[in-house]
Amino acid sequence: MRSLFLLASSLLLMTAGSAVAEEPSRFLVEAELWIGGEQMGTPSLTVTANSPGSVEVGDADSGWRLEVLVEPVTDAYAPADTLWMHVDVHQKIGGQWEVVADSLLGVPEGENATFSVVEGKQAATAESASLYLQISARSSGKGA
Repeated sequence: MRSLFLLASSLLLMTAGSAVAEEPSRFLVEAELWIGGEQMGTPSLTVTANSPGSVEVGDADSGWRLEVLVEPVTDAYAPADTLWMHVDVHQKIGGQWEVVADSLLGVPEGENATFSVVEGKQAATAESASLYLQISARSSGKGA
């Protein structure tokens, strides 16, 4: 009887342990942002997978904000360690926030993605684009 009780207790503990949810992945996001040919900053932030994060710089009248959501790609046909990066860039002009650009970037983990906005057929460089963003994300582990 005692061995039956120990067996049942062990099974109960094993089942309870497997029911604990795995902590979500965290990512270190590093970026270089240029607006109007001027470098605005080189922000970095740590975000939890599928949860938005942001960096905001400025004062009451002017500034910029970078919003990022990193989503690991789970499609079996996608290359391993591929990430979707949802990116929004805002600029504060005269105290009012305006969306400069938003995009969904697919990029391998740890590699740079570049997003730019240019006029006509102009070459996209940090100095010539109205918006130029170079951004990457790499795993920084699990947990809060």
